[in-house]
Amino acid sequence: DFNTGLDYLAKLGCAGALCAWEVTPQDMASEPAGSLQVPGRSVAYDFTLLEQTAAELFVDGKVLLDAHGESFPFSGDAFRRNYNFLSEACARVTQEAAPSDGYDELMKASALASSVQELLTDLEVLVAALRRIRPQPETTIFEFSSHWLPTRIATRRMWPSDLRVCHAVHLYECVELKCAETTIEQLSDKYRLPLDDALKRQLTSRWKGASARTALNVLLRMALRWLVHEALSPELAVAEYVLSAVQQVPKEELPPGLFPSTLNVCHIFDALKMAIQVCK
Repeated sequence: DFNTGLDYLAKLGCAGALCAWEVTPQDMASEPAGSLQVPGRSVAYDFTLLEQTAAELFVDGKVLLDAHGESFPFSGDAFRRNYNFLSEACARVTQEAAPSDGYDELMKASALASSVQELLTDLEVLVAALRRIRPQPETTIFEFSSHWLPTRIATRRMWPSDLRVCHAVHLYECVELKCAETTIEQLSDKYRLPLDDALKRQLTSRWKGASARTALNVLLRMALRWLVHEALSPELAVAEYVLSAVQQVPKEELPPGLFPSTLNVCHIFDALKMAIQVCK
């Protein structure tokens, strides 16, 4: 608000923070019709430099108060609200598959089922932070978490040195499948309508080889993201949610017709059991 003057910027003043230029009536002769430019003085701000200076004045040297909650209260809430934050993270920070050695080392440290669920929650916080901060893809997860994530996450987990923020989404999706495997028996009865013979024949003809694995992973993600919370109506077609549950990194191509239009959410339990059997 220029009417309040610039006195409030005095504390933030530093070299290069402000610049100004004059516009004369003669300059206006070359302006297109309808231009908002007017004769007089214009002021521009280097907001990046102002932010840096403000941080040095008001943040540096201050005590960080960190909440030591043992759980993330909104874990999984984004999916239940039909918001795929994984896609947005991929758009903000280039993502690629994580090295198998780093992933295996991370999983060995989270061998207990409860620890794997805790790891998934930590990865959710990590991916959400990538969307806001947009670090360089080669930044290690250990370095990033030490600077930007809650202390409880940075200190309780030993992130392997070869895992970088460009691996975050792939790690999330891999750990998510591990957690989903333990949720199948938790599904409500409304998702356990048996498959009829005609639907079984359709799935048998479509779920073969790699296609069966793709179908299984999609159904597992649906179960964990929505069904354990009873967030989807049983009458909905599974095909409506496939694109929201397909693997992002590396991007997975869905075979056409993988899920028949007659396969509804109420059939998920039986469909999961069938996909697991085919993939053995």
